[in-house]
Amino acid sequence: MLDRGEIPGDVRPVRASVLSHQARFYWGRQPELARSQYQEAWKIYKDADDLKLELMGHKYGLELARHHFLFGRHKEANDIVAEIKEIGEPNELRKSLAECLLLEGWMRAVQKDYPAAELSFRNALQHAQKCYPDGHVMLLWCHFHLGQALRRQHRLGDAHAHYQYVEKFTRPHIDKNPDAETLWGHAFSRLYSEADPDEGTLDEVFVVADKGRKMAADFQQPQFYLAMAIARRQQGELEEAVDLLDRGLAAWYRDFPSLFDGPRQVTTSTQELKETLARYKQEQAAQQELRPSSPVSDEAPNKKADQVD
Repeated sequence: MLDRGEIPGDVRPVRASVLSHQARFYWGRQPELARSQYQEAWKIYKDADDLKLELMGHKYGLELARHHFLFGRHKEANDIVAEIKEIGEPNELRKSLAECLLLEGWMRAVQKDYPAAELSFRNALQHAQKCYPDGHVMLLWCHFHLGQALRRQHRLGDAHAHYQYVEKFTRPHIDKNPDAETLWGHAFSRLYSEADPDEGTLDEVFVVADKGRKMAADFQQPQFYLAMAIARRQQGELEEAVDLLDRGLAAWYRDFPSLFDGPRQVTTSTQELKETLARYKQEQAAQQELRPSSPVSDEAPNKKADQVD
């Protein structure tokens, strides 16, 4: 007979899975509760000799690391990443190492250390290429984030090839029951896969991003607003672009207020949304300054002079 609270071996993964799903539900609104559930899920795997090499357990650890990082606990996040790398490297756990390095690169990108992010993404891609078939979602995200890191370093020519890879493998799924992540990857890769996208490409980006926005979870919506806004700006619709960015940022603040309770990190997409919004508003202000005075204001002094006469 089991002692109270004891978990039989074949139920441990189920328990960890339930905890992880609960943590995802609570992470933006009750972050401390989410953190404790992630910690328990990770502990189930890391403290068991027969489970500590399992990829799923490492995924739970990385979810906890991401949560730590978003809420400013960088040391705790880095410690978990280092712990999983120490387990993965001697045991050649390439899938775990790819996941680990992908998160490490994302953290460096949020901190705007793009050369370090690039290195992590390249290493993640090397591991992923040795254990996943061409077009696998893990390869797509490695290529996508590597393209993002290169673009942020203004190495657009190098970035194009990685975006083109993502576009190639996401395109067949756009009209066949796509999920939000596929639509997000396709919208941005289509946007950045060529130096000077034409009107047709920009319209496609807008349509795909709008479709993704409508099916996305709340926390995913800002990234779709960002793609839509960039497409509209490149079509000359600056006011609409600013409106879209305002809406995307408002949705993020509304749905995840705890992320903005004091100094917090934000996701790379939300970070870029805020930077793009500031830049577009500067453009908008500059354009307004260059506009000639309206006919009404020009006529007003003349009317006043007539009255004086």
